[in-house]
Amino acid sequence: MYTQCVVLCKCLFVFSCQRVECQHSSRSVRSSRRDLMPAKGKTPTQRTLAELRNSGYLPWVVEHWNHYAKVRQDLLGCIDILAFRKGYVLGIQATSGGNVAARIAKAKAEPRLKTFLESGCWFEVWGWRRLADGWNVRRVPIYLEELP
Repeated sequence: MYTQCVVLCKCLFVFSCQRVECQHSSRSVRSSRRDLMPAKGKTPTQRTLAELRNSGYLPWVVEHWNHYAKVRQDLLGCIDILAFRKGYVLGIQATSGGNVAARIAKAKAEPRLKTFLESGCWFEVWGWRRLADGWNVRRVPIYLEELP
C-alpha cells in the first residue's frame, strides 16, 4: 500500500502505520489507518467511464465538487457524464443499483433536462449492482415525452 505526502510533495512511500519522512522536506506526515486500507473498488462513475470507452464513446465527467457550498454539482442538475460519438451526445447519471428510482425522479423533476433533450441529445440513468458473475448495469433512458 502507498500513501502520499499530501501537503508537501507527491512522493510515494511504503509504510506500516508509522511516521514517514518525505525526502523533499524536513517535515513528516502522519499516516492514518484509513490511508492503509486499499480502495474498496470503483465508483459507479468509474465503471460507467470504462464501459463507455469500451463502447467507442468519448466520455467526459461534468459533475464537480463545489468547495464553497460543500456539495457535488451535476451538469443541469442531473448529468454526471457526457459521452460523445459521431452524431450522438448522451448525458448519463451514474449511480448504484438501489438509487436508480430516486435518480429517475430527480431527473424528471429537473426543468433543464427538457431543453437538453429538445436539443437532440439523449439522457440515461445507469445503475450499477454486483451480481454473482460480476457487475451489471441497468440503463434506463428518459425520453422527452416522459417529462412534464
